[in-house]
Amino acid sequence: MLAKMGYTVFAIDLYGVGNRPKEISERKKMTESLYKDRAKMRLLMNGALDFASSQGVNLKQAVVIGYCFGGAAVLELARTGVDLKGFVAFHGGLSTPEDQDFSKTKGKLLI
Repeated sequence: MLAKMGYTVFAIDLYGVGNRPKEISERKKMTESLYKDRAKMRLLMNGALDFASSQGVNLKQAVVIGYCFGGAAVLELARTGVDLKGFVAFHGGLSTPEDQDFSKTKGKLLI
């Protein structure tokens, strides 16, 4: 839908190649592992942005959007201070680790 509106769109796979959980318990296990390792979650998100940039995406005009666990990942990325236009979280996890806040966030937030 966004591509049809003229936006450049790409999807981030935080689970990795070959990881396609079929059962809810498997999905929970994979998301919980990333919730427990926020550094890895940020590394994966930043790696996706690096890849998008290498493909010609203008990150200065980029907005990241996520739903549920993806929304939590978007908010994690926002807290890193990456310079993007905006961060949109639909039904995302709102818990923020004690050592983090949104003071470094550069783009607009829509939650």
